[in-house]
Amino acid sequence: MPIVCHEKVKCLSIAFLIVFSYQNLKSQQPVNSVAVECIEDNSFPFNPNSDSKNFNFLKSSIANKRIVMLSEADYGDGTSYQVMSQMMEFLIDSMGFKVVAFDNSNVDINYFQNKISQTDSINAFDTYFGPNILNASYGFNIIPFLQTRIKEKKLELFGLNFQMRLDSAVNCLLKETCNFLQCDDSVIDRTFVSLLSNLKQFGYKAFLIDSYARILLQKIDLLIAALNKTTPQNVKEAQPIIRQWTNVKYFVTWLNRRFSFVNEAEDVKVTASYLAARDSTMAENLVWMLNFLYPREKIIINVSAYHASRFCYKIEDFNECCKPVDVKTFGELMAGTPFKDDIYSIVFVSSGGFRGIEGKEIKKLPVPKRNSIEYAFSKTKFDYAFLDFKRNKCDWLNQGIFMAPFFDRYFLANWSDIFSGIVYIRDMKPNYFFR
Repeated sequence: MPIVCHEKVKCLSIAFLIVFSYQNLKSQQPVNSVAVECIEDNSFPFNPNSDSKNFNFLKSSIANKRIVMLSEADYGDGTSYQVMSQMMEFLIDSMGFKVVAFDNSNVDINYFQNKISQTDSINAFDTYFGPNILNASYGFNIIPFLQTRIKEKKLELFGLNFQMRLDSAVNCLLKETCNFLQCDDSVIDRTFVSLLSNLKQFGYKAFLIDSYARILLQKIDLLIAALNKTTPQNVKEAQPIIRQWTNVKYFVTWLNRRFSFVNEAEDVKVTASYLAARDSTMAENLVWMLNFLYPREKIIINVSAYHASRFCYKIEDFNECCKPVDVKTFGELMAGTPFKDDIYSIVFVSSGGFRGIEGKEIKKLPVPKRNSIEYAFSKTKFDYAFLDFKRNKCDWLNQGIFMAPFFDRYFLANWSDIFSGIVYIRDMKPNYFFR
């Protein structure tokens, strides 16, 4: 009898191995003509140089979702930003989206929004304070559209993380806090005198020392406590200031952990803390926005594909290559909130062309793997197309297949678990100018 049991287990193990090997082999097979035909039948082609109403196909996919994430593979992908800009116009004018949030700081976005709402003259210095998509050097400039909608009070901009100059951020917030608390500047100066002096002299570097970081964090806590003691009628006005001070606290922690260790690249714990701080503040800010600032409005979010990705543990070899296993991305954190079903995420991929990199240089995109989504799209007649991962009849897409939505590296995953849909661009044009 024991021998029979052993044989059963052995047979089951072999059967499991055969099934696993077959599935793995399927994912390694080159994309065939049937797959290409299926993608053609289930995708929506579009022309990015025509009316933004050509994106009507998004209505059925997005439906009543409150949050749409538009996620580029790289900051140097100029064509992605061009398409993304037109999608934003469509979502705002045709689907009632009222807020555009960026992977950028409150302080920078506030500056940029105030600037473009007050003047028609925008220079390179002003665009530096905004996200990459607002860079005026793209083939499609979205700034005039945003200016018009902001002046018409049909749109607001919001920043999700802490990409800011620490010295200007603290100084601006100190002024705003003092105005709100109706105190004169001398009160703030006495509280922050030594810190402001260091900020003025060193900028970022003043807070790379543990003692400075600790003192600043303590003083910020005192200000937040004072703001929390405001009268009930002023609570709503106090909350945005408190939120921005919280962002600065995250930023100080991030700077301190990011740059205080000589061997940081070899210190997994430190690297995890650094990576986690950024995504955590984005998720906390968005949840706060949805609950407090915009409880009914629909929101567009521009955030890179890495940050937007859900359930990264389902991407083969992703944790080994790209982030510590205990760090969650912005997309993963949002998937653990009550708003998880309100999100529709779109990632941008390409099978060829060039992207911009630092120093106004460009690099060629890698040739797509023969068993990848990009390769299948390259065999279609489409130069630009949208594919919904859930609303298609290509069953094999909901199994393992390769795709390169970040880092120029092809990963194996069931991508419908990671993103809601993709935009395919055949020939990527580079963005030479990005922050």
